[in-house]
Amino acid sequence: MDSLHIAAAYLLDADEFVTSEKPGRSIYRTSLVKIVYLFG
Repeated sequence: MDSLHIAAAYLLDADEFVTSEKPGRSIYRTSLVKIVYLFG
């Protein structure tokens, strides 16, 4: 599911993708969109 969200953000030319996933998870491997961790 993360990959679909990243693809959608990339296709919509998003500047950054905000997530609550902790750093080190697979979502951070992408270089398409800047990933921002929302501290919880």
